[in-house]
Amino acid sequence: MKNSSKENNLLFLLLITLPFILSNIIWYLNSQIQNTLLLFLSLGVSFLLSYIFYKKLMLNKVSKEKELGEMRVDFVSMAVHELRTPVTAIRGYSKILNEEIKEKLNKEQEEFLERIINSVINLNALVDNLLNASRIEKGTLQLDLRIIQLENLVENTVQNLVQIAKSKNQKLTSKIPVDKFPPVLIDKFRIEEVLNNLITNAMNYTPIGGSIMVSMELKNSQVITSIIDTGEGISKDSASKLFTKFFRAGGKMEPASKGTGLGLFLSRQIIELHKGKIWVESTLGKGSTFFFSLPIANDVEIKNAANEEHTEATKGFFLNPARNK
Repeated sequence: MKNSSKENNLLFLLLITLPFILSNIIWYLNSQIQNTLLLFLSLGVSFLLSYIFYKKLMLNKVSKEKELGEMRVDFVSMAVHELRTPVTAIRGYSKILNEEIKEKLNKEQEEFLERIINSVINLNALVDNLLNASRIEKGTLQLDLRIIQLENLVENTVQNLVQIAKSKNQKLTSKIPVDKFPPVLIDKFRIEEVLNNLITNAMNYTPIGGSIMVSMELKNSQVITSIIDTGEGISKDSASKLFTKFFRAGGKMEPASKGTGLGLFLSRQIIELHKGKIWVESTLGKGSTFFFSLPIANDVEIKNAANEEHTEATKGFFLNPARNK
């Protein structure tokens, strides 16, 4: 695709240069002086002018594409904000109905209400993902960085998802060394979001009776977390596109997955905002392993984070001299 674009640009450059070249050759043939040096000088000037004209056209094209891209991002952001209010209302009323009249409903009605609640939860997740994608593209996604023991966050996330795995007749386990890892400077909420995305993806693409294991290791000042599944695996072509927006890998398990194609895109952006990396290794028919690495916090970051926490803890605290009397 890129090669085709380059060929088109070169062809366009040739087309706008050709009239200048032809006019110079005709001038040369009709000239009585027939000065070869003057001809080449004239051709060089013609080519330079053509190239300047071509670059100006390309810059205009890029600026227009950038403007259209910004308009698209703004539109998506506005639309998502407008969607959030009715989705929140539907979710709230559904919850009230579930709490107040569930006992009065028959089995079929209960099933309908449960479907409504699940659909609203999925829609709310889609709205959040679209909003986060919009913020990332606009460069406005903010991180609340704190010093965290990543192994605790990983273990808690795994335990929160164990029952969901059991309901699918899958085995979800963790393999975390007993030795304490060096702390990392991360946004706890965002990294938990990444973990949830990767583990639920593994469950969605792993058949009944399969297993998912989450492990951790320390390598080259990086804490590496891996999510290993016994699913159907991913082709090389799909693996290269996995972390792009709205891409979904095909396969037998795809109909069971109700993802939007934003989870892995957001995971990549979040990890990269933390100066880490995310990647996948997979073999068709043998499962996949998703990895992400995060740099360990240095002494300066730990000290700064401790000072910030102390400042926040003492905010709003006033010494009352009257108490000392």
